[in-house]
Amino acid sequence: NTGTYPGSSVDGSHRLVVQGSKTNATISGQAAYTGSNFANHQLRVVDQSGNVIGSPGTAVGSAGSATVTVTVTGVDLSAITAIALQMSGAFSTGTISAGATTFLTVT
Repeated sequence: NTGTYPGSSVDGSHRLVVQGSKTNATISGQAAYTGSNFANHQLRVVDQSGNVIGSPGTAVGSAGSATVTVTVTGVDLSAITAIALQMSGAFSTGTISAGATTFLTVT
């Protein structure tokens, strides 16, 4: 949401462009997911090269929908130029919804 967070931007690959080089950053992400077998899904943060940053989060929800969250602390941003959320699932397909319940922030 670049309107709510002035100065933030998204690159051509839909990744959040990292500003600055903080060495102890916290990255938080959340995605609203609709589908089945949501308990088998994980959300993770990846850098511009697709490297996973920290540990993945897991899904919490009820049948057919879930909110998947991830928080990674102590991240060194000095070599990271962009970050994105990546979701993996073992058994089903689904849809991630855009909007206020899906976000990625750096603090």
